[in-house]
Amino acid sequence: MGRQRARDSTDRPNKRRAKGDPQAPKRPRSAFMFYCIEHRPQLNMKPVEASRALGESWRNYPEEEKKRYNEMAEEDRLRYRNESREYLSRSSKTNQMDAAEAVTLLGMELPLGSSEDEDFSVNNKLE
Repeated sequence: MGRQRARDSTDRPNKRRAKGDPQAPKRPRSAFMFYCIEHRPQLNMKPVEASRALGESWRNYPEEEKKRYNEMAEEDRLRYRNESREYLSRSSKTNQMDAAEAVTLLGMELPLGSSEDEDFSVNNKLE
């Protein structure tokens, strides 16, 4: 087999990630991130060098001293869970709509003999 040519930017599909909801809760920080936030200002290095130094110092950091950062991370995970539950319950309430609205938005017609007041399932219409 011969050598394969290098891929250039025109070979890759043009896919972009969908933007998330700015109202969604921020993901929880890890113990290492809390450690970095606290120790990074003390380092006067380029960002790449600082990241390497922080990673190395975290690996060598005593376990009993890591407990403080692990507790901070656990508290942040609890914060995230609570905010996520609240966010999901809030978004599900705002996304609820009656069947007639859903049918209208989907561009469908109500079945013959039914009215907008009648209990109508959108799933039944889609089948």
